[in-house]
Amino acid sequence: MLRPRMCALALLLILLGAAGSGAAPQWPPPAEVTLSDEELLLDDPYNNYFRSRFWFFSAALSDGTFLTVSLFQWRYGLLGDAGLFVLCSEPGAEAYVLETKIDGLEIAGDRLRYRFGESVVEGTREGARLRLRLPGFSCDLDLRNLLNPWKPGDGYVRLNRRGDAYTRLSITSPFAEVTGSLEVNGRLRPAEGWCYADRGVVTSPMSRINPEQFSFRVFGSAGEGEPWMLSLSESATHRAYGSRRVATLLAARGGEWLAATEEYEFRAGEHRREEGAPLAFPHRFRFVAREGGRTLEGEFVVSRLVYLNDILSRLPPPFRAVAEALIRRPLIYRLEGDFRGFLEEADGSRVFLELRGQGEYQVMR
Repeated sequence: MLRPRMCALALLLILLGAAGSGAAPQWPPPAEVTLSDEELLLDDPYNNYFRSRFWFFSAALSDGTFLTVSLFQWRYGLLGDAGLFVLCSEPGAEAYVLETKIDGLEIAGDRLRYRFGESVVEGTREGARLRLRLPGFSCDLDLRNLLNPWKPGDGYVRLNRRGDAYTRLSITSPFAEVTGSLEVNGRLRPAEGWCYADRGVVTSPMSRINPEQFSFRVFGSAGEGEPWMLSLSESATHRAYGSRRVATLLAARGGEWLAATEEYEFRAGEHRREEGAPLAFPHRFRFVAREGGRTLEGEFVVSRLVYLNDILSRLPPPFRAVAEALIRRPLIYRLEGDFRGFLEEADGSRVFLELRGQGEYQVMR
């Protein structure tokens, strides 16, 4: 059963793992990529570093609701645990947030399935199902993939020469249709919209967390009837690993891949501090990608800081003292925003995009 307390140390895996979305310089056409059963499970053996494994969902529903779900496990020597983060933001309402440790997590050995209490999260190459029964929140959501599951290159970012420090990513749902129901604080309603989901493994010393990361996932129809999706992740490895850029841009229209590349220009700007935030953070994420005569360009503009994960402040004092000796203070800014841009084809024709979704800015203070 779930206990209503924060397992803050486990959330460090988000900082470590979410940046693992880049790989080899040349990636095959995305529609030709397939994932094996092992790449869905990501059941990598443990080594002596801090290791974490996560399953992350970012959804935008047609009524303006945004949902983030992150299920994670971590291990550090003989220590280890599992946890859950849920953020549900409805228009005109205070966001629902749950950060909790999971007791009694049951993991299927032969398929992608997690069970805890009355909740089940499971997936296949065709999509996923989220059946959550939590204090003040429940959902029954089905994800139907519009695109094939995907990985960047071979899925790995190898951080050291031995290869025992790395991140690994499998995007189980690059673009999925969501249907089902959602209940927040006793109010039940139908739910439909779009979702992105990925799974990752990271193993690295805790003192070598990526210093900064930017990401967003946005969805919409672009006035054409067909749904669109954009996903961007941008970071650099710790200086001990060479400050190497790790970047991924995905774009799709309906069931058609438009882009899956690390070759794009990126800039974050308009840094300013908001009430309750200890540091200024960027309010604009801009990119330009050019490939094969096609240009994809636009900007994600933050409209709202929904929640701030100040991880070390939630650790029990003994763990906090150890963590502060090893790493700087990690902050995760959970954001909402709008994307405006365009896709220009080689013949000069343009499709203008106005999409909505969620973003994150992660920084080590």
